[in-house]
Amino acid sequence: MSASAVPFGCPAMTLERQAATTEDTLYRVLGNLSIAHAAEVTGRKPDYLRVLSHPDRRESLTFDDAMKLDQAHIAFDGTAPFFELFGARLQLALGEVYVDATALHRAALEVLEEDGQAHVALVAASVAQASDAALAASIRESLESAAAHNRAACIAQRILDKRRNPQPP
Repeated sequence: MSASAVPFGCPAMTLERQAATTEDTLYRVLGNLSIAHAAEVTGRKPDYLRVLSHPDRRESLTFDDAMKLDQAHIAFDGTAPFFELFGARLQLALGEVYVDATALHRAALEVLEEDGQAHVALVAASVAQASDAALAASIRESLESAAAHNRAACIAQRILDKRRNPQPP
């Protein structure tokens, strides 16, 4: 059923719903199952379910009602639209978490490498007869180590900011 089709028993509206949202999925499920059957399955009133499919309303479908509707939908055509929606959204969220974790892991490896090189250069420059080249190398390697630490700190800060200020999907 296309997003522009009007489910049986629902008033005709020219309301656009964003794809891959709970509201859009509920709208399609209500069209497939019928509003009366969905109300029977969830124990909710038909008007309440209609309200829940409206993207501009504050109310939202409960997880338990989504599960009940999925069970009824499995009997209808073998699919579980809410399970598919929630699974896809969870995969996207986890994918971002793993991307961030991988970026921080790579930064940590760079810090370890640059720190090791800086330590070696600093030890070489600390001997009494250290050459100018050894002293210059200790400065260069120390600055490269500091830059690697800074990059890692920026990545960690970005991850922390995302956790403290999550963006809606």
